[in-house]
Amino acid sequence: MDSRGRVFGLALLCVTGASHGLVLGSATGAALIGRPLDLVIQVHGAVGEDALSSCFQAEVYHGDARQEASGVRVLAQAGAQPQVTDVRIASVATVDEPVVTVQVRSTCGQKVTRQYVMLADLPSEIVVPSALRDGP
Repeated sequence: MDSRGRVFGLALLCVTGASHGLVLGSATGAALIGRPLDLVIQVHGAVGEDALSSCFQAEVYHGDARQEASGVRVLAQAGAQPQVTDVRIASVATVDEPVVTVQVRSTCGQKVTRQYVMLADLPSEIVVPSALRDGP
């Protein structure tokens, strides 16, 4: 390898080592029909990156209907690991469609967008109204 190749390789290594990364990871939680959406998304970032709630936006769709932004809360909190931030996305409206889409966008520093598509499920416990339980 000639000296220009070595210099280029060293420069590339320095640039790579100085870059900061932000990764929107997996979502935990479930979309349950008849209940408000409550998800937690793990955000993996570089050391020293400060993830604030104001640095994330979320759009929630039930089917094709976009939910009002005022009814979607986004809260960032420290994760279990040092470089992980948990971003909780909760909606006020109950899920009323079989497909729920959540689009998350980071707005501070590095701009990253990721879309999560979920099939809504029925809750494991079904609450029967008292009028039906008591009978005639």
